Amino acid sequence: MSHRDIIELLGPDAVAEWFKAARAAVPESRLVLNEFDIVGNGGSDKRRADLLALVKQIQDRQGSPDLLGFQSHFWSERLTPPERIWKIIDEVHAATGLPVMASEFDMNFPNEQVQAEYTRDFLTAWFAHPATEAFIMWGFWGGSHWFGESGAMFRKDWSPKPNLEAYTNLVFRDWWTKADAKSDPDGSATVRAFLGDHRVEITAPGHVPATRDLRLGKGGLEITVVLPTATKE
Repeated sequence: MSHRDIIELLGPDAVAEWFKAARAAVPESRLVLNEFDIVGNGGSDKRRADLLALVKQIQDRQGSPDLLGFQSHFWSERLTPPERIWKIIDEVHAATGLPVMASEFDMNFPNEQVQAEYTRDFLTAWFAHPATEAFIMWGFWGGSHWFGESGAMFRKDWSPKPNLEAYTNLVFRDWWTKADAKSDPDGSATVRAFLGDHRVEITAPGHVPATRDLRLGKGGLEITVVLPTATKE
C-alpha cells in the first residue's frame, strides 16, 4: 500500500492530524509533504491537481506542512522542459503559498551527455525560482543506485560521469561566493553573496584576525566584528 493509498483510505482529517502531532512533537522541525511526478516525467496534471486538493483540505484543517517535496525522477526520455517546471512551481506555489523542494532528483538516461545537460538545465531552473528552497540527489554511486550506473553520478569504479561535472560546476563554481572586500574609512564593507553558509575572515594591520561562520538568508545579514589589538612580543 502506497502513502497515497493510505491518505485516500484515511482521508484529509487524518493527514491534518499527523501534521499537527508532528509539529507538537518536534516544533523546531520543518514538515514536508512529498509527492511523485509533479515535475518528473513531464509532470502529471492529475497528480498535481490531487496534490493541490489535498493540501487545501489539510490547510483548511490547520494541519499544513511547511514545504512541498517534488520527487524528481526521470525515466528514459521523459524529460520535463525547464519552462514547464517553472510554470508548475508557479501554479503550486500560488495555490498553496508553500515553498517547494526537489526531494529525489535522478535520471535513468542512457546518453550521458544529454543527462549532464539536463541536470544543468534542471538545476538552473530550480535554483532560479524564488519559491524553491532545496535540492536532494537520490543517490550518486552506480554501485548502490536503484537505476544503476545510468542514474548515478559516479560509476561503480568511482569514475565520475559528465552529470557530476555539470553539478559541481554549478554548485561549487557558478553559485559559490568567493569575494574579497576592503572596508571604507568607517570600517564597513559590503559583499553581494549567494544565500547559504559562509565563512568570513577579517584581517587588519596590527589586529588579531577573526573568522566568523554565518548563514545568509533572503533578508540579508549584517554583522559587526571588533578585532582586538595584537600584542607585541
